[in-house]
Amino acid sequence: MKKLNYGLWIYAALCLILVLIYRYSTDSFDTKVSGYNLSLWYPMTVNLFLIGISVISFKENKLLPIVGIIFTPISIYSFYKSWTDFNYDFLALFIALPILLLLLLLYHKYKQK
Repeated sequence: MKKLNYGLWIYAALCLILVLIYRYSTDSFDTKVSGYNLSLWYPMTVNLFLIGISVISFKENKLLPIVGIIFTPISIYSFYKSWTDFNYDFLALFIALPILLLLLLLYHKYKQK
């Protein structure tokens, strides 16, 4: 369970870093480097971390890994659409996943006590 705890907190921190990069990027920040669209690669990398943590901790807890794996594509798509369309509604969906997972984690810890 400790792997899942630390993993979800690291995932939430990585999502926060992505939001800060998104928020404080200037016009000089090129979203394409060598033909690769960074607005898609950033959330894919962060969500691959979440999938890895979900697979590792699947034996300990079933609900959190399943929720994480199901919502990963939605998270990637919402960050990409937010970055490319400058629409903060999609960014809210991206932020909702780590918040939902942390709330489920807290509920699970409370339920065990």
